[in-house]
Amino acid sequence: MKLYKTTVKLISITFILIAISIIAVYSMFVIKEYYHDKAYIEYWDKHQNQIENVKHGKLFNFKILNKTIKDHDLILFGEMHGTEQSQIIDVQLIKYLNEKIGMKYHLAELDYSQAYFINQYLANGNDSLIQHTLKNWGVVMGRNAKSYHDKWRKIYAYNQKLPLDKRIKVIGIEPLYNYDLASLQIKQILRNPSISVPSEKSELKQWAKNKMPEIIKAYTPKLNNQNLFDLNLLRQQLCSDFEERGKHQYDNFKTIYKQLNLKHQKFYGYFGFGHVLQKKEGSFAHRINSSNELPFQNKTFSIITQIIDSHVGLNSSALPEFIRDKGPCTKIEYTFDAPFINYSSGINALKEFSTKNSNTLFVINDNNSPYSKKLSLIETKGIIANILDENLKIKGPNIVLTDYCQAIVLIRNSDWANTLD
Repeated sequence: MKLYKTTVKLISITFILIAISIIAVYSMFVIKEYYHDKAYIEYWDKHQNQIENVKHGKLFNFKILNKTIKDHDLILFGEMHGTEQSQIIDVQLIKYLNEKIGMKYHLAELDYSQAYFINQYLANGNDSLIQHTLKNWGVVMGRNAKSYHDKWRKIYAYNQKLPLDKRIKVIGIEPLYNYDLASLQIKQILRNPSISVPSEKSELKQWAKNKMPEIIKAYTPKLNNQNLFDLNLLRQQLCSDFEERGKHQYDNFKTIYKQLNLKHQKFYGYFGFGHVLQKKEGSFAHRINSSNELPFQNKTFSIITQIIDSHVGLNSSALPEFIRDKGPCTKIEYTFDAPFINYSSGINALKEFSTKNSNTLFVINDNNSPYSKKLSLIETKGIIANILDENLKIKGPNIVLTDYCQAIVLIRNSDWANTLD
């Protein structure tokens, strides 16, 4: 009996010590974050003219971007894939940039053939092209999410109100992903049913290597410059080995930029979060902002998203079976303000100047901004961060947040990007 009481006592003491330790660690964390956030809160309290907050269902006016966008030629918006409000803000930005600075070239997370068929949809409004183009899209959530599909419908409707020379066009810069569409694009360009173009990946790559040079040579007198460019670019991509994704994105854009003679044009790009970070080694934004071959040095403006108390859609097949929903996508709660689980240091300073069920835009690149002196919000820590968010772990000496981005959208209480019926 005495041994039993001693054991119970030891277990009780152990649990008490563990509880005290957890409380102590959490208290230290709260105190540390309080002092960390203090300078940021004081800054935003004095610079609320650099903040725009809108409730879900309302439109940003983006007035706080008016001066900035005139000084930049490439505006990038980085989303958390599968969040509904990101899609809504994306379309709002496209319309705003088109109206304010005449932006008409939209860089998308699509390959060249996917963009070719989305541009066909934007020209003729044939709705079946959307599903056909996105059914094997690399952004798995976007294959089945209504809001990703509706984006193109909204742009089509918007384009109908514009003169032809002002309409939005899509540029796909991703490595070739959809070989069925690449095969179909080649067939449409050649317009010769007697030429058999394989659609299976390995067969198409071999065909491009062995057969396409002769076909391109034979068709050169019959095709316009754009069609010839398309064929040569597709062959180049089919024959090349996949290296680093950011390099492919950059090389593809550089080639298209020069072919279409897009000097002096304004561009808008919508990608996953990691692709728009300008100091993230190897990313598209890093490559293009540091390149001497394209005129975007110090002319690139990146906007990133942070989300609180929201839901995202994830590919079900990539998740453990016990947390999967039925169907190809699973609805998951996601937030950046959960200490020890998934926490972005500095998020609470933004939270102070936002409201529930809203989207809030913060412009952070003012000369007096503390974000130009310290690194905040990029380094995400916690259990989920360690498992999933490799692209958020940024390291390096003497770096600050404005090296990576110049504005932040805080999204609160967003639904996921709902799946198609």
